[in-house]
Amino acid sequence: MSALVDAAPYAWELSRRSCRVDPATGDSCRWHHGLWPWLRLMNLNTSPERFAGFYAAAFARALAGRDSPRILVSGAADFEMLAQVEAACRRVGAAAELAVVDLCETPLALNRWYAERRGLRLATERGDILDCVADRPFDVVCSDSFLGQFPVEARERLVARWASLLKRGGSVITVNRLRPDADAASRVGFSGEQAGAFVDRVRDAASDLPELIRPSQAELAFEAARYTQHQGAWPVRSAAELEALFARAGFEVVAVQVAPIAGEAPRATAPTLAGGALYARIEARLR
Repeated sequence: MSALVDAAPYAWELSRRSCRVDPATGDSCRWHHGLWPWLRLMNLNTSPERFAGFYAAAFARALAGRDSPRILVSGAADFEMLAQVEAACRRVGAAAELAVVDLCETPLALNRWYAERRGLRLATERGDILDCVADRPFDVVCSDSFLGQFPVEARERLVARWASLLKRGGSVITVNRLRPDADAASRVGFSGEQAGAFVDRVRDAASDLPELIRPSQAELAFEAARYTQHQGAWPVRSAAELEALFARAGFEVVAVQVAPIAGEAPRATAPTLAGGALYARIEARLR
């Protein structure tokens, strides 16, 4: 938590100068990368730490017998996926060579900040994972809530790209929310009611943050409103859909778990809010 408390104000300022501007809209992604660590502090989003038990077990299997593994984090909101990788490597005594690929410089800078703080060997690359080429293959590719950022046809390309980046026998370890009743062809975002409730929750929760480190309630509420206008996902409807997706790319699914996040009460939820929603935890090995 101390790293997050330090990182949140850094991310807020960094996002204003480093976030990627979409050439089509002229808008930057600071609504996401500047706000995300604050939402974590307010317990108002779903991040890799919620699945720490799954990641620990999956990495223990994937890293067995690998003293110096190469591990790629595919897409990053902040440094929390890297933190889960670090914890897993420390448990098995692996001196890992780590890499993060993302479209935006802000999460890459946050990962470098975290890596320096923790003494990790990390390389970062700003670019589209669909175009990523490795000079040497990886042992593990991992991501969190990333598959839903791609529509169905692009999702096929993503998993095929992951396969191309891995050694034979290498693993993909990932988690993604399931939306069984959603239309796979329609991106899911915040409804008007969900958006209003989310902004109110951010405004209320912001009052409990330390005054000296946080932006004002008004600033956080403003960014939260922008967040609800942009944030969303392409639905993944079932674990069977994911298993078939990985099988077509040459993977064997060696572990799959489907369950809500422990302790989250069932209720109507919006993107990135768990609230009883089902999540698929997938570990797949390249044949």
